[in-house]
Amino acid sequence: FPSHDKSVEEIISIEIYDLQGKLIYNKHVNALSSNINIQEFIKNIYFIKINTVNSVYQDKLIIK
Repeated sequence: FPSHDKSVEEIISIEIYDLQGKLIYNKHVNALSSNINIQEFIKNIYFIKINTVNSVYQDKLIIK
């Protein structure tokens, strides 16, 4: 059977930026998972940055 690495990294912080690059949300987590209440945000395109112990993940966040 092939070996698949499904390790989970501890999330250090979550940051959300608007299209102009302004930091609009910052949450220190220090846990394996976290929730974000997206009702706080207007419908728009944002950029989310998730900082873990070993990596940084960035992606587009679209709220419709």
